[in-house]
Amino acid sequence: MPARAQKRARTDVKVSRGGTKAVKAMSPVVSEFEKSFGSTGSAKYLRRYEVALQAFEEHRYTEARIILTPLARECSDVGAVRELHALCLYREESWHKAIIEFEAVIEMDSTNIFNHAVLADCHRAVGEHDRVDELWTALRAASPNPELLAEGRIVYAGSLAERGHVEDAILVMTKVAAAPKKVREYHMREWYVLANLLDKSGDVVKARKVFEQIAAVDVAFADVAERLSTLGY
Repeated sequence: MPARAQKRARTDVKVSRGGTKAVKAMSPVVSEFEKSFGSTGSAKYLRRYEVALQAFEEHRYTEARIILTPLARECSDVGAVRELHALCLYREESWHKAIIEFEAVIEMDSTNIFNHAVLADCHRAVGEHDRVDELWTALRAASPNPELLAEGRIVYAGSLAERGHVEDAILVMTKVAAAPKKVREYHMREWYVLANLLDKSGDVVKARKVFEQIAAVDVAFADVAERLSTLGY
C-alpha cells in the first residue's frame, strides 16, 4: 500500500494545553471551502471536515468515511473533501468508489499528481492496468519528490508482474537498487519489492543479496529476517 494513503499533507497539528493534538485544515483547504460557501457559510462544513480529518489521522478510517460520505455530496466541488473521502475508501479497499473520488479530484485540478500512486493502485486492484500505465507515465513526467515517485514505481512494477511481465517489473525496480548515501524507508520499500520479484522469478541468489542489503540497514524491516532464513541466510 502506498505510504501516501496513510498520511495527509494539508494538515496543521496543534497541541492544546492538555496535550491533545487537534488536527486543523491548512489555509489552502480553508480557502477551498470559503470559495464555495463564503467565509461564514463554510464554517459548518469545515468543522465536519476537520472532525473527519482528525479521525483519519488517528487511523479511524471507517469513522472518517461515515462523516465524509454525505459531506462529499454537499461539498462536491471541494477537492480536499473528495480527496480525503477517496483515501478512506482506499483504506477500506472500496476500489471502484475510491477511483470515482480520486478521478473527480483530477478533473478539478489536472496538475495535481499527489494521489497518482494511490489511484494507480486502485486501478491495479480492479485489473485496469492501462490506466496504471497512464498514471505512472504522468507521475514520472512530473518528476515529483523521490518518495512519491517511489510509490508510483512500486505500484507500476506490481501491475507489470500481475500481467505476467515479471522481467519488465524487475528491470523497473533494478534502476533504483543502488544504495544512496542516506537510506530512507522508501528506498527499503523499493528494494523489498525488487527482492520479492527476484525470488518469484527464481533468481534466489540476487533476491538474497537485495534482502541482505535491506537487513544491513534495518533487519526488522517487514519480514526481511524471515525471508532471508527461507533463502538460506
